[in-house]
Amino acid sequence: MSDNSWEDRLESAPNYQAERLVFREHCIKVRPTWKAYLVVSIFWGVGLLLLLLCWAQEAWPLLVFGCIMLLLGIWMIVKIVFAKRPYLDLETRQFYPEGRRSDALPLGIGEFHRLEIASKLVTKRSKSGFYSYPVFSLNAVTRSDQCYPILQHGSEKIMREEAKRLAEALFLSLSERETEPATPPRDWSKAVQKNKKLLFLPRILFGLAFVTVAVVFGWLEVVTPCRKAIASRSWPTTIAKITSSELQRGHSGKGSSTYKIEIEFEYQVDELSYTSEQYDFFSSMYTNVGVARMREIVSQHPVGAEVICRYDAENPSEAVISSEIPGRVWLFGFFFLVFAFPGVFVIWITLKEK
Repeated sequence: MSDNSWEDRLESAPNYQAERLVFREHCIKVRPTWKAYLVVSIFWGVGLLLLLLCWAQEAWPLLVFGCIMLLLGIWMIVKIVFAKRPYLDLETRQFYPEGRRSDALPLGIGEFHRLEIASKLVTKRSKSGFYSYPVFSLNAVTRSDQCYPILQHGSEKIMREEAKRLAEALFLSLSERETEPATPPRDWSKAVQKNKKLLFLPRILFGLAFVTVAVVFGWLEVVTPCRKAIASRSWPTTIAKITSSELQRGHSGKGSSTYKIEIEFEYQVDELSYTSEQYDFFSSMYTNVGVARMREIVSQHPVGAEVICRYDAENPSEAVISSEIPGRVWLFGFFFLVFAFPGVFVIWITLKEK
């Protein structure tokens, strides 16, 4: 690797900051950036969406994935909220290394004689191999050369900006220290190729697992019923008589239940009598979405009422009263697309790196 390419890689180090300084009249706090909360929001959003679908459609395999995403989100927010971050009280001129709630004794700000920007190399992996770049931290140094971290794992640009503001606020000098020499990284090309070969099949299988689940559930719960509903609009019609009509209750949870429409009707085709329990092609699943609409449908089809039904001319035993596609079906279809996206992304990245 040439010196020029190494300098290019150093210049292209990620401009990421996990924490920032918040300046107030009476204090200076260390707070997470919005990116940390964004990551937590994504985990919670995906987890809640999975649990909602599981609750609505009783797709219990998704319960595990939803719980894992929520637990990861809770773990991350706990780390963010309860992390011990430095706190500087400007009124009392006290520095709390682990926050005001910590039992650790504070230090007087007057004990510090300078701020220090320390840097070290971090090795990361990219599509072309492993590369290294420097990350920076901001420390407060006492007169006995004892360091107390204030900001850690930041980018050079943001860390210098924060250090300059803090140095001006505390009337301290600013210095720099390199904890590791900025030398070009080792040639990891052989290790990369070996690692790619070992991880190729597991990554492909991992991606295929997501895609397979999304395709199978999407095909069974969305595509097939929609195809039947559209095809049934051209079926011949006949008069049917309602023999049973109720809203059947399914699984009951804490304060909630799932339901499905149970409407049975009789009809005749070529003087032969048939019986069907299919109001539409989507009522076979228990759900708690659109319960008010289901109650309305049951009340509109009382026992003894005559309605128009559609039947398959090639298979007269299959008939349906409604050929409409409920709005919730499109929500489920969108969910399956979102669920398949991680698998497609992993497969695409794996094949691209090969």
